[in-house]
Amino acid sequence: MSVKRERHIEPGLGVVTLTVVVVSVLLIMMYNSTLRLGWAFWTSVLLGLILVVAAGLMHRSYQLLRTRYEAEWRAARVIEEERDTLREEKEKREAALRKAEQDATERERVKGSVIKELQGDSEEELTARYFQIAGREWELAQGMVYQREGQEDRFSLGATYAYASVEKPIESFALGESLTGQTIANGEALYIEDIPEDFSIIVSGLGRSVPSRLLIVPFGGGEEEVWGAFELAFFRALSNDERVLIEAFTRAYATRLAKLRSAKE
Repeated sequence: MSVKRERHIEPGLGVVTLTVVVVSVLLIMMYNSTLRLGWAFWTSVLLGLILVVAAGLMHRSYQLLRTRYEAEWRAARVIEEERDTLREEKEKREAALRKAEQDATERERVKGSVIKELQGDSEEELTARYFQIAGREWELAQGMVYQREGQEDRFSLGATYAYASVEKPIESFALGESLTGQTIANGEALYIEDIPEDFSIIVSGLGRSVPSRLLIVPFGGGEEEVWGAFELAFFRALSNDERVLIEAFTRAYATRLAKLRSAKE
């Protein structure tokens, strides 16, 4: 629904002045013969009236111009603030894009570096190197690997990293059993923010403390063939980028493990 605005017509200075002069002249002509004050007196009165009216009109024009100027200044200020806001948002977006590109470049650099370092002449050396790199790059607190027992759907405990517990870890489990067995069955990595209290306990010279984050990463020789899984415990949270990188690192481990096993056959 449109709203019609009222239009205010302001008389011009010349029109008002002319009207005052005409009216004043008519009044002088009517009363001059009676009052006999002389044309000089009436001329002075007329000029005074004109000056008063002109001053009033000039003041009115000044107020109108000032009001218009203030309105235009406020409108210009709003536009300037909106422009500054848009510029800041654009700069933030560009900075975020640059940071994302830098982070992506750094991830690729780290990925290439750690994968290149992942070497070993045997499965034991390769796994030990895996844990060593994970401890350095992502502050791995504790780790262990479960591997398939032959062709059976059972998995047994293999190498461990910084593991010391008041209780022995699970030695073996069937596919689908335990948290790790379920993760292997699903075929996808599992990240847990709060590790169950009875899951693992690290013992150090300062006492016992429980890692707060757990990442279980299955690995295998193909899309459907699963060889085992890593249980990786951390004291700090892992970002999504870090988890993605660890999964890629684990896939590289599986690729190198496959080459070692092929070389034995």
